[in-house]
Amino acid sequence: MSGFNGALALGAGTVLALGLLGGYVKNRLWLAESTVCLILGIVLGPMVLGWADLAALPIDPFTLLKEAARLTLGISVMAAALRLPRGFVRQCATGLAIVLGPRMLLMFLSGSLLAGTILNQRPLVALLVGGDGSGRGGGDHRRKSRRTHASKPSC
Repeated sequence: MSGFNGALALGAGTVLALGLLGGYVKNRLWLAESTVCLILGIVLGPMVLGWADLAALPIDPFTLLKEAARLTLGISVMAAALRLPRGFVRQCATGLAIVLGPRMLLMFLSGSLLAGTILNQRPLVALLVGGDGSGRGGGDHRRKSRRTHASKPSC
C-alpha cells in the first residue's frame, strides 16, 4: 500500500471508528470527538507510532492538509444545511440578511482593524487576515435537547 493510500485509510478508519464509538465516547468518557481525534492523531502521528507521516508522502504536505480541510469544511456545511427544516430560509429571511450582510461586514472590518493595529500589518495584509475569519463566529456549543417532532424554527 502506498503512503498516500495508507494516509487515506487511516483517516477513513478514524472516521469509521468514531462513527461506531461516538455515542460511547460522548456518554461514557465525557470527551469531545475532537479531543479523541487529537489524541488519535498524536498516537498515530510521526512522534509516537509513525503510521501517519505526511512528510514521507510524495505530495506536498501543506497542499494535502489544505485539500483535506476543504473537503472537511464542505462536508460540514452540507451536513448543517441538510439539518435545516423545510422553509427555514423563507421564515428567517430577515435574520439571515442581517447576519450575512452588515454583521459579516462588521466582523470583516473589525478583524482587519485588529490585524492592522495589533499585528502591525500593511493594509492589504490586514484586509486578508480580517477576511479570513469573517465567516466563522463562535457558535453555541451548549447541549440542546433534540426535537422529536417538527416545529417552527426559531429565528
